[in-house]
Amino acid sequence: MSLRLKTIIGIAFIEAVLFAVLISNVLNYMRDSTNSNFISYSNNISTLFATTTKDAILSYDLASLESFISSILNNKDITYVRIKDTNNNILAQGGDKILLKKEFKADSNIKNINDGVYDTSEKIIEADTLYGTIELGISTDRINQAIKNARNLSGIIAISEMALVAIFSLMLGTYLTHQLKDLNIAANEISKSNYKYKIKVNGKDELAMLARSFNKMTDALAVSDKSRKEFESAIKKLNVQLELRVKKRTSELSNKNVELSEAYDMLKNTQNQLLQSEKMASVGQLAAGVAHEINNPIGFVSSNFNSLQLYIRKYKKFTADSFNIIKSIHSYAKEGDKTKIEKLEQQFLDDDFEFINE
Repeated sequence: MSLRLKTIIGIAFIEAVLFAVLISNVLNYMRDSTNSNFISYSNNISTLFATTTKDAILSYDLASLESFISSILNNKDITYVRIKDTNNNILAQGGDKILLKKEFKADSNIKNINDGVYDTSEKIIEADTLYGTIELGISTDRINQAIKNARNLSGIIAISEMALVAIFSLMLGTYLTHQLKDLNIAANEISKSNYKYKIKVNGKDELAMLARSFNKMTDALAVSDKSRKEFESAIKKLNVQLELRVKKRTSELSNKNVELSEAYDMLKNTQNQLLQSEKMASVGQLAAGVAHEINNPIGFVSSNFNSLQLYIRKYKKFTADSFNIIKSIHSYAKEGDKTKIEKLEQQFLDDDFEFINE
């Protein structure tokens, strides 16, 4: 549902409610006022008729009463007239025979009338003495027709007023939503990146203020879009430069890789040569050692036997002196002479038994 249609329906609904309340109050007031006026009118007629017929009733002039009844029945609103004495005897009557046959029952207002006749009565009193009663029936057709006409006229007025409200609401909705349409068009243009589109601003109302704010926003978006494009251009240039640098660096790394591969191959060849040289040197040393050992076996064995004789002498001496050494150590320990004990230990260490044992 569009905003214009909502505006029309909303205004029409509010107007209909207010107008219905107004018409209802007016009709109720008119009905109450009509009821009051009608009752007053009926009372005036009955009072006037009672005053007119008072002399004839006092003189018991029935001919005059019939004449008065004929005269009052010339009024189209009077449906029947009945004159009774104090004993409820009918002195004279005229009008609608069907209504005259019904039992008389006075009405208090026209709202409760079912037969279309307002029944009223008036007592004939002279010097505080009751001489009779007049009973009248007044038709409510004209009043009911007037109320009906007023209701119909109110309905016509209401329909006409609603039609006018709809037309004016349409005009108002069109006027109010005109700039909203412009805003919608402007929003579509901005979605297409057309930041040069501007809304024509007329007036100083809230919609005009909104249109001005929208134009300011468009300007800000244009500046932002320009800055974004400049940044994108700068980023593209940086990307191109970065790609060139990456390509250059990749080329340098490739060259370095080739150089490293060549150096590695050279190093590998050199290592192989050194390994081969070390092998040959080791073989030469082994051959020299074997030759040396083969050439000097007696000297080797003789030299080791001399060392063995020296070691045996040290063992024999230590075996012979061990009891005395142990005894001396115990003696020095009792005396607390650490110097002599250290000297004996040093003597033992000088013989280097650990090396001999190994």
